[in-house]
Amino acid sequence: MAGHTDYAFTGFTGTAALIEGGQLREIGTTGIRRNDATPQLATVGETLAGFSAYSWFGMWARREVPEAIRTKVSNDVNAVMKSAAIANRLSSIGMEPVGSNPEELSVFHRQEREKWADLPAGILRPK
Repeated sequence: MAGHTDYAFTGFTGTAALIEGGQLREIGTTGIRRNDATPQLATVGETLAGFSAYSWFGMWARREVPEAIRTKVSNDVNAVMKSAAIANRLSSIGMEPVGSNPEELSVFHRQEREKWADLPAGILRPK
């Protein structure tokens, strides 16, 4: 925070203390809707229709992993994500616990790849 950056897209969890300390000024969120942790902050999509960009996490397993094990892991992870303790903690730091099943993750992942596919070469994979 030496004053060399004019703007950045960054996660809330890494910047909350800097915002609270007055070292950064937040100007918008990039999610589909306003974040529960910062409801006063407009989304970029409210100005630039359709825009959304956010961090997300997924879990994959090798094809050789038996279906029963993949299903158990998926169910267990979803149960944890829906637990009050985890949901409250994630919400308090600006994250939204979602949870899904392998089919939903596959569709979402494909949509994300398609969404960003037309960016100029080098943006997503710098040389």
